[in-house]
Amino acid sequence: MAHKKQVTYELSRELSLFHLIMMGVGMMIGAGVFIGLTGVYVAATDPQRFMNFSPFIASGWDKILVSMGFLYVAFEGYEVIAQAGDEAINPRQNLPKAMLYSVVIVGVIYVLVSFAAVIAVKQGSPGVDTDPWLWIGNQKNGFGAAVSRLFPWQALGSFLATLAVIFASTSALNATIYSATRASYALGRDRMLPKVFAAISKKRRTPHAALLFTAIVILLNVILLPTEGVAASASIMFLFLFLIVNLCAIKIRLNMGNELHYGYLMPFFPVFPIIAVILQPILAFELRHISYISWITAGLWIGLGILIYVFYSRFRVTPTEDEILVLEEKEEVPADGTEYQVIIPIANPKNALSIVRTTIKLCSQRESQIKLLHMVPVPDQISLYDAEKQSIDEHLLEGKEALVEAMLYLLPRFPITTTIRHCRNIGRGIISAAREKKTDLIIMGWHGKKRDHSFSMGSILDYVISRSPSDIAILKDCGTKSFHKIVVPLFLNQSDDFAVDVANRLCEPAGIISFLPLENKNKTITKKYFSELRTKVDDKKVKILKPVSPYKIIPALKSLKDNDLLVLSILNQKYFSHLKAPLHVTIAHTWEKSLALVYKSKGFISWTKKWF
Repeated sequence: MAHKKQVTYELSRELSLFHLIMMGVGMMIGAGVFIGLTGVYVAATDPQRFMNFSPFIASGWDKILVSMGFLYVAFEGYEVIAQAGDEAINPRQNLPKAMLYSVVIVGVIYVLVSFAAVIAVKQGSPGVDTDPWLWIGNQKNGFGAAVSRLFPWQALGSFLATLAVIFASTSALNATIYSATRASYALGRDRMLPKVFAAISKKRRTPHAALLFTAIVILLNVILLPTEGVAASASIMFLFLFLIVNLCAIKIRLNMGNELHYGYLMPFFPVFPIIAVILQPILAFELRHISYISWITAGLWIGLGILIYVFYSRFRVTPTEDEILVLEEKEEVPADGTEYQVIIPIANPKNALSIVRTTIKLCSQRESQIKLLHMVPVPDQISLYDAEKQSIDEHLLEGKEALVEAMLYLLPRFPITTTIRHCRNIGRGIISAAREKKTDLIIMGWHGKKRDHSFSMGSILDYVISRSPSDIAILKDCGTKSFHKIVVPLFLNQSDDFAVDVANRLCEPAGIISFLPLENKNKTITKKYFSELRTKVDDKKVKILKPVSPYKIIPALKSLKDNDLLVLSILNQKYFSHLKAPLHVTIAHTWEKSLALVYKSKGFISWTKKWF
């Protein structure tokens, strides 16, 4: 009975507190709406007050940028909503709704109240001897002084302004403490901060250690910094926080597109994140006009966070469900770091030797370092944490066998590194390894078209081709054969050089390489172009075939079926609109002999893929 009374008491107290907070929020919104609508009514009945907006931007755009940056902290509610994910019901659906609703509600109230404050002061009225906007800015309490002139009874305006400010400040302070506490608690729970931050009070069921830490940080800022410095520092940190959020949104959406289940998909992606990434550093930089101390404080705080991550967090953090875990990595022969970096994903011993033999031909004429990679697939029903503990399973043993077999052939010729990783998505694991190792070339195998396959080249190859930060060579039935007659279709672009180079390396010394140029109305085939391609061929006979129309490329290749190998450039999009799939996919599915699909990375785009 006593226990029941205690539970009822605790529940009643929490509900009372909740109702009190909601009442305060409601009164704040009500006061803001009332002030705004009163301003609209006053402006409608006295149109002369619209002159307060002329000139519209009296001090120039630089002051607008300063104000935007300084007031950025007023929109911290987005971050507060995101931190409430653990407590929310159906967060995937409800958090986006809460953010969108808050944008609409808060945005409308801000605009109404700002409009009311500007038109409240009538030029030439008693006590106003300058432009209204200057008069408001020169007042110690500009907002309250302006709103008090909006009503016949100035005391009513002052009361409403004070009421709105009190409830807005109180709700913002509670939300900030809540958000910061939940962030510290989550970092402690994920082991990015010491475990003590994740401690829960047995009596209150709250993260008391995180709450104490948050209180200390807030008090130190309030005591040591002036008000403007605190606000500017908070705005700078929120600007950089949302800058990182936008960069992460772009990277996650591009790298993990269809892997995640989204509650909300941003329209016109990635236009808005890119605009934000450009503008947010500008707004942060403009805050130097408010307080240099704010930049120093924010810089020290951000720098401290970076140091904690580099020297503590990254070694202890709990892996998430979408991470890639390195189970084992060995450098069999040290390299000096200047070699041509080649990564070879190997699935099983059956295809290991086939890829290895071709790799020797492709890389033997240059100083190369070979990185052998095996990705262990993890089913959805098994967590990555549990998968990491299971060091022996069918896929892991098979992968080790394949790596050893490949290493025996390659080790006498190249420096070798072997890596075994866990991942949900094999394609993303390969791309992640390629970025991490700053790879120059990815060599993969392809078994050919499957009748029941819904992807153009297969789910893994499609993923790697669309996101590769480096050159690609995809080999079909190339390992055990010698090639004396090779045909290379030319698309008159930068991929031709790489395709001819691959053909030259795979062709036997007395072999013939045939160039099959495709007609292109935008480019003219010149003798100089063929001469430049000839320089990439070492003492082999080159045969230049008659240019063919894109519409006749497949029949033309069928007539060349006496060739041993087709070296074909990969095109990222439909090369010609009459085809239902990219041209290289259509050709690859119809060519029955050995095939090498090659992709040449393209300048700045591939550089960004390699680093981001």
